[in-house]
Amino acid sequence: MFFLSFFGCNSLLTPDSQIELLLALSMQTFTYRFLGEELTLLPSKAIWWQKKHALIIADWHIGKVGHFRKEGFAIPNKIHGAELKKLERLTSEFNIGKLLILGDLFHSLPNKETQDFNRWIEKQPFTVELILGNHDSYSVKEISEKISCNTESREFPFQFTHEPLEEQQIAPNFYGLSGHIHPMVQLVGKGKQSLRLPCFYFGKRKGLLPAFGTFTGGHVIKCKKDTIVFPITQNRVFPPIKNG
Repeated sequence: MFFLSFFGCNSLLTPDSQIELLLALSMQTFTYRFLGEELTLLPSKAIWWQKKHALIIADWHIGKVGHFRKEGFAIPNKIHGAELKKLERLTSEFNIGKLLILGDLFHSLPNKETQDFNRWIEKQPFTVELILGNHDSYSVKEISEKISCNTESREFPFQFTHEPLEEQQIAPNFYGLSGHIHPMVQLVGKGKQSLRLPCFYFGKRKGLLPAFGTFTGGHVIKCKKDTIVFPITQNRVFPPIKNG
């Protein structure tokens, strides 16, 4: 028997559950059946909602690399190209009908990264909806006409926004999904060593998507009662850690 401690979450694993965990660790994705829907959580930090043929991402922050490089920071310029290829693989693999972006698609004033994305997106056969985030205001005039921009979107049972809503703002019988926070979970070992990983976060009335972008940073969240988190590594979504 061994003990895993997460920031605000604890899980005591029996020998049988150890075997289940090891089997689960070989999985690349995790299918989360939730509110009568089937959501495929992807290690690329996206959600595939097969029923709606929709790929959902948040917080890419396109242009951030170029912005920091312009200011003299030694940031690898290959990051944006790798992220664009990642999205291209996802859209091709799942043959998506819609790309839904929960805000902060762009980071700053338009630059070459913005132009590269616009050229790519205009060639794609699927529809694109952007829930405008606080950073998107810098590039709103340069957003491709192919992209439909809104401040909120509802597709039962989900209410999509960029910033998390207060519970009283969530429509009756809907569940809030948003970005903005860049959620991470902190794993703590017996030797007090720790590791922070991005995660999918699901609370009682609202959930959070991790940041799709690589150069974004993150915020460690505490697991409150009745919450579930799915830690993510480069190639794997881990089994859920529950609290309460």
